[in-house]
Amino acid sequence: MYLSRVQIDYDNRAKIRDLTHLGAFHNWVEQSFPDEISEGRHSRKLWRVDALKGKRYLLIVSESQPNREKLERYGVVGTAQSKDYDTFLSSLQQSHRYNFRVELNPVTTVTDSSGKKRKIPVGAANNQLQWFLGHAEQFGVEFQPDSVLLTSRGEKILKHRKQRVTLSSAIFEGMLTVIDVDALKSVLTNGFGREKAYGFGLLTLIPAQ
Repeated sequence: MYLSRVQIDYDNRAKIRDLTHLGAFHNWVEQSFPDEISEGRHSRKLWRVDALKGKRYLLIVSESQPNREKLERYGVVGTAQSKDYDTFLSSLQQSHRYNFRVELNPVTTVTDSSGKKRKIPVGAANNQLQWFLGHAEQFGVEFQPDSVLLTSRGEKILKHRKQRVTLSSAIFEGMLTVIDVDALKSVLTNGFGREKAYGFGLLTLIPAQ
């Protein structure tokens, strides 16, 4: 596995004019793996746009290493980098503590009067936070409740097959303790929740000091 990133060149408006919706970012990610395209195969890639010290980066977790030139298509030249992710995954141990960040598409299942089930967005901020904390077991962790914050929420646009869809977004940050290493590894490599192809579900960790 590889963890890659590139600084998005937002200062060059002509260069990034296509990046107006989640589908465009998805296409950028997929095009960064030309070997897969030529071989007619497709592997899961998790991605997210992050802000750090006033700059925004595209992060990708993938099975293979992306093509540097393709990764810098909308990025600042010379900022693309990839590192081995398996070493970090192998270092995970039960009871270790980490600071985390994840962007999710919070939805819940409801049943209407006809008995049909459908997905709807989790609405209020407090409900989104409780929804997130309720998934600790699936993450294989114990969240430190007082440290977990909903740092950003809103809506993002996805244009796909001539359709325009609005997806709810919520970014959670805080501290966690590892309870089930295998479950956590699965989330780190496969993502969590819905719309993983469109920038949701990538969990990142930094060892707590």
